[in-house]
Amino acid sequence: LTALDEDALQKQMDWLRNLLAVRGMPSLTLEHTLRFLQEELSKAVPEKTAVYEKFRKSADILDGVRTEAIPEDSFRSLAAEFDRAVGPEMAHTHKNTGRLIVSAVADETSGVEDAVSALLEWLTDAGRFPEQWVAAVHETVEKARRAVG
Repeated sequence: LTALDEDALQKQMDWLRNLLAVRGMPSLTLEHTLRFLQEELSKAVPEKTAVYEKFRKSADILDGVRTEAIPEDSFRSLAAEFDRAVGPEMAHTHKNTGRLIVSAVADETSGVEDAVSALLEWLTDAGRFPEQWVAAVHETVEKARRAVG
């Protein structure tokens, strides 16, 4: 990927974003992974820091797509509401789930079909999660859809 120019790299990241999101992995995870890659690769091979900057730029683009769909203030607020709804123990055990839910709605809003349903298939499984959790997931999805910019 580092051998690609920025446009070609972004096309690959857009493809990967769509591929992962329809399989239940919202683009927020790719965004964070790209930032992590940029930081760690720059530490490991400092002379290539400028090359690895492409990953940060790509993460910034993904962030822009996400915040265009759902503004950052709403994004954070909705994720925090989810944490409060499921309670501190579940929120701690399943950290950042609210952010993933809202990210899936943002993905779907920006053109990734089935991003929400792919994530909900797992997050609403009554065999894994209690009723309070499942209700909070559905409520967060609905609130996020209403918050779409």
